Amino acid sequence: CLSKDAKLIIAVDNGITAIEQTKYCRDSGCDLIIIDHHQPGKQLPQPSVLLHSTSACAAGLTWLFCREYTLSCHPERSRGIPPRASLGRDDKLELAAIATICDIVPLLGTNRSIAKFGLEQLNTTRRPGLLALFDVARIRPGNIGAYEVGFMLGPRLNAMGRLEHAIDSLRILCTKDPARARQLAQLLTATNLKRQTETQISIDHALQQITVNNILLSANTSYHPGIIGLIAAKLVETYHRPGLAVSIGETISRGSGRSIPGFHLTEFLRQKEKLFIDLGGHALACGFTISTAKLDDLAKYLATAQI
Repeated sequence: CLSKDAKLIIAVDNGITAIEQTKYCRDSGCDLIIIDHHQPGKQLPQPSVLLHSTSACAAGLTWLFCREYTLSCHPERSRGIPPRASLGRDDKLELAAIATICDIVPLLGTNRSIAKFGLEQLNTTRRPGLLALFDVARIRPGNIGAYEVGFMLGPRLNAMGRLEHAIDSLRILCTKDPARARQLAQLLTATNLKRQTETQISIDHALQQITVNNILLSANTSYHPGIIGLIAAKLVETYHRPGLAVSIGETISRGSGRSIPGFHLTEFLRQKEKLFIDLGGHALACGFTISTAKLDDLAKYLATAQI
């Protein structure tokens, strides 16, 4: 429900298929900015501003958007002063680098630049929250690369949104209080350990009960919606076939899929778009909601896949 006082909504990492929702916002007198990198449908939404590319993660696109907006507010730009000189140190780039590496987008072109220069910023960061995460993860500034970001920092930041609420991951990035940062870093680490345990239990279950087809499907009421993407990724890693994992609800179920190079999973599922309540993603990953009553129909459709 849109607040009557809302004048601007910025949607990041979603919205490229939100045709009706975008129209509702515009009809309600609310401007909408959509920044997304997922695969568009047959029709594009018509927000006030649409920034879309499948070549970068949404956080990278957001950094580019913010950079251009900030530069447009600086008269120095018209005098030809380089962006780095006019803006000074950009500590937002370190956050874009974390997102780019953790979203596993190809580190080529713009993504590679964001990762390279962002890692340079990350290794000299002054953010108390990131410094606290370095401490609990036992990594040393100056030696932080893609591995440390992808396997040590990223999982801690992601764990809150998977099992609890992502607000504490935002808080640790924003806090200026070192004591608060240490407290949040310990919370994120504990939640990540819980996430690891729950993920392993669910993966073990999925691997034991899976029927190997061209597209793998594992669905269960015990799967936490926040970890189904990790289950799907493990299915793909184990069998080198596209895989879907579904958290079964009483009436509505949530699913996540991962694919292999050369098989566009989202396009394949969109051929039966009427099966789904919501469906979005890109070539190698997707997310969806579906009526629980239609899970059998989904399984039958997956059985027809040729990869």
